[in-house]
Amino acid sequence: MRIQIEIEVMAFHNAHEDYQKMNDQISLNLFQKQLNIRLYQTPHLAAFDITLAFQQYLSHKPNVGLCKNGSSLIESLTPGWLRTHTAMKVKAEKQTWYEFTESLCAETAFVIWSSENEITGEIMYSDKQISEIHDQLAQKRIFSIQIVHEENLKIDNLKPYSVLISRSSIFTKNSSIALLGEKIKAPTTMGQFQDLTTLTSDFQFLTRKHTVSIENLEAKYPDTHAFYFNQFANIPHRLNDRLVFYFPDIPGATLQEYLKLTSDLCFTVAKIPFWTLDMWKNWWKEAESEKLIRGLLVVSLQAFIERPQLIFEIHAAAASIRSRTLWSIST
Repeated sequence: MRIQIEIEVMAFHNAHEDYQKMNDQISLNLFQKQLNIRLYQTPHLAAFDITLAFQQYLSHKPNVGLCKNGSSLIESLTPGWLRTHTAMKVKAEKQTWYEFTESLCAETAFVIWSSENEITGEIMYSDKQISEIHDQLAQKRIFSIQIVHEENLKIDNLKPYSVLISRSSIFTKNSSIALLGEKIKAPTTMGQFQDLTTLTSDFQFLTRKHTVSIENLEAKYPDTHAFYFNQFANIPHRLNDRLVFYFPDIPGATLQEYLKLTSDLCFTVAKIPFWTLDMWKNWWKEAESEKLIRGLLVVSLQAFIERPQLIFEIHAAAASIRSRTLWSIST
């Protein structure tokens, strides 16, 4: 029995050491420098571990700050904070970041926020604005946790008081990487308890650069009104890893099935139960229009690389589906 206990203790120690070695090796392979990173099986686990570590390490600062806009990942954390009666300060939609930061009390441990919309890929803050957000929070000794949906993870945005959590793809269940600034001392609470064999995934997508642009693909499509961002007066900047279509008369799932696009290349809201979609409006105001989001078809740029004619196939598929739903009455 004593031998068995000693073996288990050694196994735990080795797991912690192996986890750290894996983090160090991935840092060198991806970024050619030694950064403080942590690997996680999912971005949800990354966000939970990072925030829990801060709450335990900074127990004298029990408050947290939230900007829910753009990420369901942040929304998924709030039920736990509600159950533990954690004081949460939520950024209002019309509130500027300066106003929000100034409204935070001295007992705020961190603020968690997203820089892009996880579904549409809309870029909500420029690199300059991202840097300002990190700096404003750092001036008040508040840690800034940024959820990043961009494949090409920009390590220049990493500041001493900041954390970058990659949640790059809605198409595949990639593992997640968290980059931690030099001022962060809170140890992981569960990183070493993961199945480390599943953390050997290919992380090259974080530094991948696409040779095909969404602008060139959009220019080939016959109907410019079919693109989601063209529904608005000002077209925002967006990520170059997906093309977002909007069909007011065709559910996105119907087109996905017609085109035989797998879930690792295409995402449609129409497949998600309505009771789940009802909660989306907490972090995405456009989700209040169920008709709008059910007509979305989000296609990975990789799909167009694998199927060069796909941009024309989508247009033909939409026309074919419409023709089948038209009724003609002869007298």
